[in-house]
Amino acid sequence: MTTLTSQDIKTLEQTRQRLSQLTNSLASLQYQIETTHPLPPWFSLHTLSQVISQNLLSVSTHLSIHSGLLSSLAAYPLPTYPGREKEPELNQLLRKKLEPHVEDWGEDGRKAGEELEDEVRGGCEGGDGAVGVGRHGG
Repeated sequence: MTTLTSQDIKTLEQTRQRLSQLTNSLASLQYQIETTHPLPPWFSLHTLSQVISQNLLSVSTHLSIHSGLLSSLAAYPLPTYPGREKEPELNQLLRKKLEPHVEDWGEDGRKAGEELEDEVRGGCEGGDGAVGVGRHGG
């Protein structure tokens, strides 16, 4: 097993921060919906949805850029972790295979992304050239 470099640790910390921001934004939206009757004002929902969208884009970009590192890591508990007392949490954290319904969500998301990518490509080929889609980097 190789030791993580300081850059690897920085990447993991950035991942944690981005996921934490997304979680907080989603929790804020949930709180507003649950506590405001009948519903929060449209502009408030719109603002929160923009923040969540930006957070999702940030997480997605970050995960794509660092997919090599993130997919090569393996989690394991330290010897001091109370595995017997916290077995359900430990099993959930170390789970390697997604739950079936989560796997279905992922597959649906991949298909939707591919369809959207195809639509954008198709729209750009015959369009006026005002908008282009491409990938930058290697």
